[in-house]
Amino acid sequence: MMGRWFFWGMPYYGGGLGVGGMLFGLLAGLLVLLALAAILYWLLRRAPRSSVASTPAVPALSPQEVASLRYARGELTREQYQQLLADLNQQA
Repeated sequence: MMGRWFFWGMPYYGGGLGVGGMLFGLLAGLLVLLALAAILYWLLRRAPRSSVASTPAVPALSPQEVASLRYARGELTREQYQQLLADLNQQA
C-alpha cells in the first residue's frame, strides 16, 4: 500500500490542498464576505435620504386663499365661492 498515509487518524491518499488549502479557502471566503459588506455599506451611505426636513416648506394658505384657488381652477361656481367666503367671514 504505497502512497497511503494516515493524517489525523484518517486514510489520506495525497492530492488536495491539505490544511493550508483549507485555511486559504476560509480566508478567501471571509474576504469575499467583507468585500460584499463594504460594498453594501457604501451603497447605503450614498442613497438619498428622504426626510421631512429635506422637503421645502409649503406656506400655509388661509381658508380664503384656498377658496380663491379652487374658484380659479373651476372647482367652485361663483355662487359656491361667494357662499364659502360669506361662511368663512362669519366664522372669523
